[in-house]
Formats: sequence, C-alpha cells, structure tokens
Amino acid sequence: MTVIGQMRHRLTLEMLNPSPDGAGGSENYTGVATVWGAIEPLRPNTTGRSGGLEFFYSHQITIRWRDDVDVYARLRLGARIFVIKAVLDPDETRTVLHVMAQEVKQ
Repeated sequence: MTVIGQMRHRLTLEMLNPSPDGAGGSENYTGVATVWGAIEPLRPNTTGRSGGLEFFYSHQITIRWRDDVDVYARLRLGARIFVIKAVLDPDETRTVLHVMAQEVKQ
C-alpha cells in the first residue's frame, strides 16, 4: 500500500486533445494538472486485459484520486511519458488511484 509520503514524483497529467488535419487527425496532449505520484516499475511482461485486448504494463503509478484520469490521458515526468492503459480504485474509497501505464519513447 502506498502512503502519501511515497508520492514524491511531480507528474503532469495530460489530456488528449484531438485536432482534425484533413488526413485522419493528429493526437495532441495538453497539460491540465500537476499531480504527485509514486512510480513503481513492474516486472517484465506484466500484462492486463481491457476490452478483449491485452496490454503490456511497465509501471504502476499511484496518485491521489481524481475523476478525470482515464485511458485517454497520459502522465509525464520530465521527458518520460507514461501512456495510461488502466485506472484502478484499489479499495473503492476514492482515496488513491493505481494507474497502470506503459512508458513510451518520444
């Protein structure tokens, strides 16, 4: 269980802001909030399922509960980008969120 003191990483929550460009559109992200989180690398090949698809998770990021975090958002730590694959409220108390994410290269 993560305690508030372990949330030492200052992350930027970015929301998808699709913009049509006449050729299928482009995906732009806009920073909407700064959140503190605990980043835990997961063992290799940690996977999960969502909508019948299987995803690779590289990190679990624990943040304080927010109602606007979903798979259309991502988290940024400096130049590091974490694409959100799943969001879990581990004890259903709306206290913290476990964000299952995949770190991607820019």
